[in-house]
Amino acid sequence: MNYCGSSDEDLETKSLLTRVFVDGGFADWSDAETMFVSAALQDRGEMILARSVESKLLGMIIFVRPTSSARQVADMNEAEIQLLAVYPEARNQGIASQLILVCEQRAISSGYSKMVLSTQ
Repeated sequence: MNYCGSSDEDLETKSLLTRVFVDGGFADWSDAETMFVSAALQDRGEMILARSVESKLLGMIIFVRPTSSARQVADMNEAEIQLLAVYPEARNQGIASQLILVCEQRAISSGYSKMVLSTQ
């Protein structure tokens, strides 16, 4: 699970987030046009991607450090996770759990005592 930032990945992540959040009724299309662009996502924090063995994007999450201006609910001793998204057809396979586990490991290795999820 990682993020390289290619234009293909930018399109993949925008497609995933649009499908999950806009089609799911959690965000408006007008918000997606600005929130889901590559630069805005990268400004939030570290994007972690989950891919199939065939390299198909299945899900993603953003690990946000407390020093980030994108921090929404975390205190200064807490890491935050945002935009946890898994394609509906890829759910119930433990992908979200694995993404959260990677974030937990990042938080621990970075010395944070807590991690919070920012969600709608």
